[in-house]
Formats: sequence, C-alpha cells, structure tokens
Amino acid sequence: MTERYVIVEGGAVVAVALWDGVSDWPLPDGQAAHPSDVADVGWTYAAGEFTAPAAPAVLPPTSEEWKVLIAARRWLQVQAGTDVDGIHLDTSDTSQVKITGAALEATLDSSYSCDWKSADGTWVTMDAAQILAIARAMRAYIQACYDREKALAAEVDAGTFTDAMLDEGWPA
Repeated sequence: MTERYVIVEGGAVVAVALWDGVSDWPLPDGQAAHPSDVADVGWTYAAGEFTAPAAPAVLPPTSEEWKVLIAARRWLQVQAGTDVDGIHLDTSDTSQVKITGAALEATLDSSYSCDWKSADGTWVTMDAAQILAIARAMRAYIQACYDREKALAAEVDAGTFTDAMLDEGWPA
C-alpha cells in the first residue's frame, strides 16, 4: 500500500512523496522520510511533531493602495446608475457619451427631440429640455461620485479613513 510521506531536512519539510514504506528509497544524507497525511512543504519537524508555518502577516493597505481602492469603488458607483424622477439612468461610460452627444444637439437646436431607449428597455421620446435635464442630472450624479472619492482620499491623507468608509456615503 502506498502512503504519503514528507521528506525532512534540517528540521524542515522539503518535499512530499508517495512511498510504499518497504521498497528501497535511498535519500541523500541529512534527509529522512516520515509518514504524514497533513504536513506539507514549509512545515517544521521536531521531536516527532510537525508544525504548520505561521500565517503570513497581512499588512493593511498603504495610503496609495487605499486611494486606488477608493477610485475603483467610485468607478463601480458611477457605472451603477442613478434614479431621477422615478427613471433609472444608465450612467455607464457608453451611456455618458451618448447623452453628451444628445445634449450637445439639444443645446444647438432647441426643437430637437429623439427616441431614447431607457435602462429598462422602454422607449421614451424626449425633447431638448428633457435631454438637457437628464444630462444635468447624470452629470450631477457622476460629480457627486467624484466628490465622494475626493472626500475619502482626504480622510486617507488625514489618517482618519476606516475600512467601513469605503462603502459608505456614496450617492444613489
């Protein structure tokens, strides 16, 4: 029957192998085979006992790493969209480009109107004033997301930022 063995050298497990425990298996000087179902490379062996390595220290993010995480959280919030007057606005990067183009046309031609496909898939005919109102609402929401990112970055710089703040206070 083949069993699991670990190879120990200088008190440290350096390899794992399967061996029948009987057939010839010459090991280099300083190495010994010990049966173990749990020990693995990196464990230690002393006085007939295996010891798992200590868990690596988990360091908290640096200030710059927190700012990267905050920026990523802001991006997710921007992409999530917002509700304006009971209508869900898609605020993804693509949607921002499209509404900006429609708003530009509405600015140039006050009689402009268009059929707009909303986030829920329904079609809405919007006149120039409605297009500009939606563009302003979308812009205000996106700016509020950036404002929240800036405020959190200031908390990081002040040393008052906490993990929980990452998901608090974002605009809806």
